[in-house]
Amino acid sequence: MKSSAAEGFTLIELAIVVTVIGIILAFSIPSLDRVSQTQLLYGAGENVAGQLRLAREKAVATATNQVFCFSPDSAGADYHVHATGGGLAARWNLPVGITFVGITTPTPLVLQKDGSVSNSMTLILQDRQGVRDTVSIEVSGLVLAR
Repeated sequence: MKSSAAEGFTLIELAIVVTVIGIILAFSIPSLDRVSQTQLLYGAGENVAGQLRLAREKAVATATNQVFCFSPDSAGADYHVHATGGGLAARWNLPVGITFVGITTPTPLVLQKDGSVSNSMTLILQDRQGVRDTVSIEVSGLVLAR
């Protein structure tokens, strides 16, 4: 006959496994937060670039200039487009933790009906950790997010 030896894990073995898992999580959670913030920053840059491209396309399609402003906390938004008859056509906010830290040219930026822009501009966005991303628009109307 077989002896009925107890099979399984001891309390000490379980405590060691739980401790190792805890240590791994303690080191990985801050890294995941940094990755999340960086992706949020790059996404915000792509959103701004996309809105600039859309405003340029609308200016060309409707043959009317589009006025684009970057003014944090103005009109309840971080950046917005003015309507042709006055008021705001659309407005957007940056994600929480993402801020403007530099704009090379004062706004408003006029996206003209021929596809060009009133002046070139570089916009610098920054997250909580100090990581920066830039969005540039050239006089020709080319928009670049880096």
